Amino acid sequence: PFDRLRNGVHERAVVKDPGSAALHYKLARIAAQLDDGDAAIAHAERALELDPSDATGRLFLGRMHRIRHDVPGVERVLRDSEGRPVSGEAALLLNQVYLEQGRLDEALAVCQGLIESEPDNLGAYMALATVHERQGNFDAAEKVLRAGLDLQPDRFVLYSRLARMRRSRGDLDGETALYREVLAK
Repeated sequence: PFDRLRNGVHERAVVKDPGSAALHYKLARIAAQLDDGDAAIAHAERALELDPSDATGRLFLGRMHRIRHDVPGVERVLRDSEGRPVSGEAALLLNQVYLEQGRLDEALAVCQGLIESEPDNLGAYMALATVHERQGNFDAAEKVLRAGLDLQPDRFVLYSRLARMRRSRGDLDGETALYREVLAK
């Protein structure tokens, strides 16, 4: 009931100010909360037309297209005119979409591009390791996680991921060695 009331208030406001990207994004988010995906996408698309520089809005719209399994919509919203992801978060979302679709080469390219443009982005290393794991290239996955550790040596999540990867391959001694490595620091 409250969301429907809020929706009505914002709908009246957008009639008075149809050029407001912020109002369209608010209506899009409310529509999404009300499980009205069509309205959410329509308002978010209009907001994007009004303010193409809004990175948060692009991510929201990209997620809505992902829910709808509309990969071309995701790509259109999250890539710039030259085909590059519009942000690090957009790259990670594109990576996830490509993983879900089994498009591992495209996921790999997105992650590698993100690491080149944002070498301190821990999520990029984790995402690239996931792609390598899905490809069955566990040595490359470990190498990527180790590169992440070189940049951020105190990030326990990287050690934990390495240990889980070794455990999943049946390398219990390797898992134990990693935990010893952490304890020695």
